[in-house]
Amino acid sequence: MDFLDKLTGIDGIELQRNVPMAGHTSFGIGGEADLFATIHSQDALVRLLALCRTSGVAWQLLGAGTNVLVSDRGVRGVVIHIAKDAVEESARRGVNALYVRLSAGTPLTRLLQIMRSNGALGVSVLSGIPGSVGGAVVMNAGTRLGACAQFIEAVQLCDADGIREISPADLHFAYRESTLPNGAIVTSARFKFQLGLAEELDAEDKAAQAAIERRRAGQPSQPSAGCVFCNPGDRAAGLLIDESGLKGLRVGGAEISDVHANFIVNVGNARASDVLDLMRQAQAAVEARFGVSLVPEVRLMGEFDPAELPRHARFSSGLSNLVPS
Repeated sequence: MDFLDKLTGIDGIELQRNVPMAGHTSFGIGGEADLFATIHSQDALVRLLALCRTSGVAWQLLGAGTNVLVSDRGVRGVVIHIAKDAVEESARRGVNALYVRLSAGTPLTRLLQIMRSNGALGVSVLSGIPGSVGGAVVMNAGTRLGACAQFIEAVQLCDADGIREISPADLHFAYRESTLPNGAIVTSARFKFQLGLAEELDAEDKAAQAAIERRRAGQPSQPSAGCVFCNPGDRAAGLLIDESGLKGLRVGGAEISDVHANFIVNVGNARASDVLDLMRQAQAAVEARFGVSLVPEVRLMGEFDPAELPRHARFSSGLSNLVPS
């Protein structure tokens, strides 16, 4: 029995073959994945990871696809996507706090709905962030008001050896990143939020709405993967790119946005190679003018030629990342 036959025999996995990844990312870019596995239970995920290990098949993890650039060559092996029903949703109010557990595949907007309906504080920190709960945890997503990590009590992981729960300290959260154990996938997170008084909740909602409106006014509407580079310290990456004269620069179907220079947008049939070209140009220009080395915030997935990669390139979670030599 070959790998595909064994994989098909695992309950709790919805399997597709030769899936165009452009339809699974906010960028609208990417070649085909050999296999796309939607996971509906943690036990199924453990069995899949164990099968990949024994069969020598690579895998990559895809959340909501809002912060990823997929190679034009596609993705070899298995792309794993955690469904929102992989872990049962739960919400419990304590005396002064709300405790919530959600599957990694749950949209972050669902977490905000639960918070609002239970009078929890923190909405202003998490509002307007696209993507899934798992992606928000792994990337320590946030706004200028804070980050996801400040609300996390525990994270559940799966790997080829089973399921376990770890504390936030074990993930070593930093600005827009965390450190996962090798070969592990986040399957759920448990959050704790303080409950607020009516006036506190009203102030939070107003702050959240104001922040969303500011972002809408200051961010492009074309397909993108959000901010391309992390802000270096207290400096804004977009401002550095703008002052380097690159706003509006276009390569193929990709463009450094003329609305916000830390966004690269797909203005029509962009390829991953177009985006990577612009990333390298932005890094070189900012380095030359300001002596600042920009670190990508967007993650890469699939097969890439090392010569086309920007400096400090970061890959999506997977085992292993397939980069031809």
